[in-house]
Amino acid sequence: MNSFSQQLSKFHHLSFFQRFFFFSALALLIFSIPFAMRFFQGDPFFPGASTYYHMRLITEQHSGFTLTDTALGEPRPFLFTPYHLLFFLISSFLSLSLTFIFLHFFLFCFTFYFLLRLFRFFALPPVHQLLFSVVFFLSPLTLFVYTHIHPAPLYLFLLVFLVWALVEGYSSWLSIFCVVLLPFFGFAPAFIGLLCLLTLGHQRQKIALGVLVIMSILFFSFIGFGYGVPPLMHLTSFSEFFADLGAMQGYSIFTLFLALTGVIVTWRMKKEYRKYYLLAMLGIVVPFFVEGLLFYQNIFISLAASFGFLHLYKRKWSLPSLRFLSLLLVTCGILFTFVSSLSALAASQPSSSFLAGALWIQEKTPSSSLILADSSSGFLISSLAQRTIFLDEQDLFFPSYAQRTQDLAKARSATTLPVLHAFFQNYRITHILFTKAQQEELYTQSFFMLVENTESFKKVYENNLFTLWEYQGGAA
Repeated sequence: MNSFSQQLSKFHHLSFFQRFFFFSALALLIFSIPFAMRFFQGDPFFPGASTYYHMRLITEQHSGFTLTDTALGEPRPFLFTPYHLLFFLISSFLSLSLTFIFLHFFLFCFTFYFLLRLFRFFALPPVHQLLFSVVFFLSPLTLFVYTHIHPAPLYLFLLVFLVWALVEGYSSWLSIFCVVLLPFFGFAPAFIGLLCLLTLGHQRQKIALGVLVIMSILFFSFIGFGYGVPPLMHLTSFSEFFADLGAMQGYSIFTLFLALTGVIVTWRMKKEYRKYYLLAMLGIVVPFFVEGLLFYQNIFISLAASFGFLHLYKRKWSLPSLRFLSLLLVTCGILFTFVSSLSALAASQPSSSFLAGALWIQEKTPSSSLILADSSSGFLISSLAQRTIFLDEQDLFFPSYAQRTQDLAKARSATTLPVLHAFFQNYRITHILFTKAQQEELYTQSFFMLVENTESFKKVYENNLFTLWEYQGGAA
């Protein structure tokens, strides 16, 4: 333990910018790992199905600006944000992959720079900053944010920049710059921006507060009257919260243990830093009820976890070896969750097999085809195969989504062909795609057997990942 303390003490002598460049280089190394793994596996550069929704949104702007998404055969609005606009503008000069690397790395650097400025304001020791950075970098949520095409990196930067401007007492124009953009990312970032202004805002920040309220009312009224009101509250389920249970956007149980310990040991600070502590507690609690804020909560969870780790390290133990084993267990637990998330990210779709199948669909099927597949594959098929799909995972502002889901459930439980014929003909479905995993699942086995054992469906493509069947028609 003494050698560990000596190594940490060297970190004290680094200047602010030396620490910043060290953290930036460390983050770049960590975030590059899944892309390197995918490269050696021969898989496409971008991981994750959700990435391909945002990619298609951006690429469609190059052929003419549009806010209408027709991937499901019926119009619905694209979830367009300032992030997509910025990505589109940069990708006019660079390729998508270079734009992604450039934009996400610089957004991370700017975000982390202002986080370090905040830590310096609160006189957080360099060693504490190091512990926070390690926990933050190894979080599956951080890994997801900076390895996927997603609006989160930009609104995270805006929120961190807003907090820094409020804490440092800078001009209200900096706050106004942030609050003008936040509503365009949805209710959750605008709500957190409101909490930041109410807890940290000074008297001169009333203009920024007024601008945020007015912009939010105008934007959400436009959305509500034009497309309907989406659900604002979303209770995070148990399985979504823990990366150890398979969630791509969750926490290690050991990180949460450290965070709980950190909250307990810092409880005495609530009076001295009342408004800052209030904001931190709101940052931890509110994301449980408002969808889309786990990425923001991740900052506070990582900070609390660093306090918890330091407490365990500094407290008196009856046996020094027990302290060592406890800290080793927690560290290995966090590393195990990180490695598991890293492996899952590198192995996520699309694989090379999926890409080959999607290209076959694009070349060999009519452009008017409508493909029925699992909703988790919807973004990939609409982006890579450029075909209309029956369902994907974007259910906002699409009134027919619930009805389609119900009809699909009835079709999957069908035991007679007329039910299937009625379903396929009603929605004009031309093809159905089964992954190998679906063929082995109980809830789709009867559905697959009906398709496989009738002349109404013809197998037109198969690889080691999925099979594609063409609907030949039949009597309903």
